[in-house]
Amino acid sequence: MATATLTIPANQSQSNAVSIASVDVVALIAPAGWTAGVRLTFLLSTDATNFYPLSDVSSELYHSIPVAPGSWMPIGSSTFPKNISLKLQSGYPNAPVRQPTDQVFTLVTT
Repeated sequence: MATATLTIPANQSQSNAVSIASVDVVALIAPAGWTAGVRLTFLLSTDATNFYPLSDVSSELYHSIPVAPGSWMPIGSSTFPKNISLKLQSGYPNAPVRQPTDQVFTLVTT
């Protein structure tokens, strides 16, 4: 297994981008200081410049997950396509939640 870091800086709602071009994402480790009750939305890009929220085709809603501070969150290997870049969004794209401190997530891949 390998890891990558995604950081949502203090007073921001989006993380840096990481390439997941040739790996399978298996888990996301949440920081202990995460704001309880705030969901996490995934933003995807094919060009590492323009990012779009991952949505659920059947419900037309953004695909977001609840975050338990300091937890290991399994991610299904089919959640993300290959050859993309990934960012994390605190809250929803139309309702972002700024984090009060840096929030460092660990992306676990194989």
